[in-house]
Amino acid sequence: MERTTLEVIAPSIEDAISRGIEQLGVSRDMIDVDVLDEGSRGFLGIGGRQVRVRLTLKPVEQKLVAAPTSRADSAAEDHLLAYSAQVTREMLLRMKVSARVSTRYASEPDSDGDLPVLIDIRGDDLSILIGRRAETLNALQYLLALIVSKEADHWVQVVVDVEGYRN
Repeated sequence: MERTTLEVIAPSIEDAISRGIEQLGVSRDMIDVDVLDEGSRGFLGIGGRQVRVRLTLKPVEQKLVAAPTSRADSAAEDHLLAYSAQVTREMLLRMKVSARVSTRYASEPDSDGDLPVLIDIRGDDLSILIGRRAETLNALQYLLALIVSKEADHWVQVVVDVEGYRN
């Protein structure tokens, strides 16, 4: 297992940083430095404390190259859309709300490069699903994102729209 943080004690901050970089085997721009204790010189050089710093490796961003979509990917995507629709219908049923649910992927990817799942809910008098200042709609969207993400084993952005409210 690779070490991600390291605490170093040395006479000066620069000395502590250079020792830590040497131990971690990385360059200066790959770490974040937190000074935990600036130390002290003491009186006449007696009783001084050394500097203590924590070096933390910065997360490495990896560019993902889009692989050609295979039948397995397509089946997994179809499953995710069907699952999203099923969960939404079940939640609405438990809320005693009658509505039609449709799901699709957004045309534009999110910041992670994934396509968000769009859930469109249509029906009569669905203002109860929107709530005051869209608080109910935002809560419903968050819950659905948690449930769908758990099924997908990674975070899935979900956007819920009721009667075109978000447009």
